[in-house]
Amino acid sequence: MPTFRFSLEPVLSYKRSQEEMLQFELAQLQQQAQQARAVRDALNRELEKRRADLRSLMGNGRLNVDEVMQYERFLHRLTQRLHDQEALVAQLEAQVAAKRDELLQVRQEETMLETLKERQFQRFQQELERVAMQLIDESAIARFNRRRTEEGL
Repeated sequence: MPTFRFSLEPVLSYKRSQEEMLQFELAQLQQQAQQARAVRDALNRELEKRRADLRSLMGNGRLNVDEVMQYERFLHRLTQRLHDQEALVAQLEAQVAAKRDELLQVRQEETMLETLKERQFQRFQQELERVAMQLIDESAIARFNRRRTEEGL
């Protein structure tokens, strides 16, 4: 009995392994983006806390001009770190979106190949049934002809 062989099975296997790899890469990027957002949020909280501290100290008149300038430089560096972190978050989120799109494309291609495989398998089964029916018909005709011949003798 013939066995079904999907001619594009190597391509389908490749797409499956590609999907697994992309899922892994997407998970890593999502984790990196989450960590970057956590750092950004922590920097944001720190900046707001330090600004509030400066306002409080200035309101109490406890700082001299040099200390205020030093505090301002510190706040500027912290603000710059926050901007850098926001840029990193945006970059990682763009990478996550691109990887998600790439994964979606591979999944669509894999689904298309699986659908094609199923259709080819159905055609294969129909052909087997057709051949089986043809053999049954030929066997029935042969029996009929044999009986006629035996009866005619």
